[in-house]
Amino acid sequence: MNFLSHYYLERHHPSPYRTVGALLPDLVQGFNSKLRKSVFNHGLPDDVEHREIFEGIRRHYAADAAFHGSDFFGHYTALIHARLKESALPSVRFRTYFLAHVFLEMLLDRLLVKHYPQLCVELYRDLEAAEPGVLASYFSLIGKPGVYSEFFNNFSRFISGRFLHYYSDNEMFVKALLRVYQKVNPADASRDEQKIMMSLADELETVHRQKLLGIFEAMSNHPESA
Repeated sequence: MNFLSHYYLERHHPSPYRTVGALLPDLVQGFNSKLRKSVFNHGLPDDVEHREIFEGIRRHYAADAAFHGSDFFGHYTALIHARLKESALPSVRFRTYFLAHVFLEMLLDRLLVKHYPQLCVELYRDLEAAEPGVLASYFSLIGKPGVYSEFFNNFSRFISGRFLHYYSDNEMFVKALLRVYQKVNPADASRDEQKIMMSLADELETVHRQKLLGIFEAMSNHPESA
């Protein structure tokens, strides 16, 4: 799941540190190799703020596991993958399944932006309320103070960029999608290719809106996401 989707599942737990934890695995490149073992080996901290960060991280992984193991994920990733293949886009011939995976997750965030515009405002407000000193002390607690600067740089850019607000714009949505895809396939998509992706996003949203949004109710009822 993507940033706003994780936040949506945590919206009933109003804590800036829970929010940071829920997003943290996606704000450190290579989190699994750099931090995951240290986080879970240390376990539940004593301090309230640190405990909220840990719980956010734990629930992030639980939500991703439930989501990626769902029939919903399998169905819509396969559907988007097939549509991308049918389009025969010259720049999309490598790791197409990865693109379909990211496309679906970002599309869900896009739907949340459009249906619950205040959600983005609340997300960024929560992140801004988190004290840098508390965040730094958590990295020290788990024995990874050296990773904090990387995290905090990404964290600060994420807040200042406010890029989630732009997901409702077709062109900005596709550009954001391609920035992620270009990490595994650096080929540049032509303007015509971008337009095809914009049309696909619009089509999926129009035809499948209710079913796509339905995943959030299903995830909210999941034992690890409630």
